Amino acid sequence: MKMSTHLTQRGLTMIVASLAICWFLASPEVVSAAEKKSSPAPMKESQAPGRLIIMRSPTLGPTVVGVRVDGVNVAQIAYNRRYDAPLSAGPHIVTVYPVHSMEGARPSETKVNAESGRTYSFTAVRQDIAIVLK
Repeated sequence: MKMSTHLTQRGLTMIVASLAICWFLASPEVVSAAEKKSSPAPMKESQAPGRLIIMRSPTLGPTVVGVRVDGVNVAQIAYNRRYDAPLSAGPHIVTVYPVHSMEGARPSETKVNAESGRTYSFTAVRQDIAIVLK
């Protein structure tokens, strides 16, 4: 008995899309900083860093939000993820940008003057054609 497998164009597209999504979600660049293992040395409270938390608004659809702190890429936030990491005391520039944007969304910068032990929490949202922190 000879069995033949027939993949339609739609079936093949679904398989390729599923594999791409699995690869993307498994990529270490999309994992939030909170999920990365680290063992920081204990600090005195006066030396403790602040904390930066950036949540991604679900209204951004499939847009992946890139995060830079002082010009250094630190994360890519995919759907249902967030960035959560220590932030040293002092002035910083936090930039959020669309990793891939078909709509021409623009990046934006937010100045944060971090204080020791404080938490700075933002949500990345679309405002006009830019992704901004609110």
